[in-house]
Amino acid sequence: MADRTPICVGTIWLAAERFPDAGRIYERMRSMTKLLAHYGVRDYRRASTASRRLCRCDRCARLELALGRPVLVVDKHDGDAEGRRW
Repeated sequence: MADRTPICVGTIWLAAERFPDAGRIYERMRSMTKLLAHYGVRDYRRASTASRRLCRCDRCARLELALGRPVLVVDKHDGDAEGRRW
């Protein structure tokens, strides 16, 4: 939120086999870095791509935008120091 206006919506996908109970642990820690450290990931690398697309219905309401407005979508892929992605 910025000045009570929503500006960002995020979704993070983690492999359930590698990060069991990640949702519960994140609720307690409120930090992705701390969550990853909990599972032994001390360092990670990021590769990001960005593209513009029209806002989907589920996100428009959360961002208080009209359906079909352009938004910036960032798809990022992270992996540990050994190159294993999650």
